[in-house]
Amino acid sequence: MTEKRQHPRHPVSEHTHIFWTDSQGRYWQEKAKVVDMSASGLGLALKNRVEERTQIGLRSGIGSVTVSAYVRHVRQRGLLYFTGVELPRPE
Repeated sequence: MTEKRQHPRHPVSEHTHIFWTDSQGRYWQEKAKVVDMSASGLGLALKNRVEERTQIGLRSGIGSVTVSAYVRHVRQRGLLYFTGVELPRPE
């Protein structure tokens, strides 16, 4: 498989709060583990599956800024969904 990432990812062990609306209009939220990150994206370990191309919001703590991202790929391993998200490019 050819590497498609523009920037290398580095392992981390952080948590973030994510939220999204599914294709049926239902609102979801979850505390996610950030497993790796780069300048343009994050790898998340989630309990719930988020469909590819879904826009999600990420917030790391109370009062922190919410950032939007898009789900680019999802791979299930055991009970978790390893989800790659693309962050917006700085203007």
